[in-house]
Amino acid sequence: MRRSVILFCAAIFPAMAFAAELVGPPVVLDGDTIEVAGRVIHLTGIDAPEFGQRCRRGDTVVDCGMIARTMLLDLTAGSEVWCVVNDPASRPGWPDVGLCRGGGHDLSEGMVHTGWAVPIADAPARYQNVAAEAKSAGRGLWGFAFVAPPQWRAGARLAAVDSTE
Repeated sequence: MRRSVILFCAAIFPAMAFAAELVGPPVVLDGDTIEVAGRVIHLTGIDAPEFGQRCRRGDTVVDCGMIARTMLLDLTAGSEVWCVVNDPASRPGWPDVGLCRGGGHDLSEGMVHTGWAVPIADAPARYQNVAAEAKSAGRGLWGFAFVAPPQWRAGARLAAVDSTE
């Protein structure tokens, strides 16, 4: 009987069936992925550069993926992180997606504000607005020539740095 009630609830309320709250010190894996309470979570609504993804300002070439990770380390330094995971991993081995807060702030919004992550297409409007402000101010990625993370993962590169990738 109990099992059938659980299965019924999972069928009727699928998002609620997978909702989980996690709290603890974060392990920052990259610019948009953390581990909290032993669970790997991709920050909802954003995409950050990958390790090794090069960005350029004039003659200076930097690893924007490493800088993005460093920024997320800064945003979470010394604080516990609280995450609500509503979107379980769609593929085995992929992280769950969750809304995470550290120091009372939305970490996805913080990464977009600093310019070291960009909102995905269906991100909340506030992320899009914050991204427009970051772009206007030239913060983070917006101060460099860069390839958007999805295009970079698909193989696109900055012409001037192809030989270093």
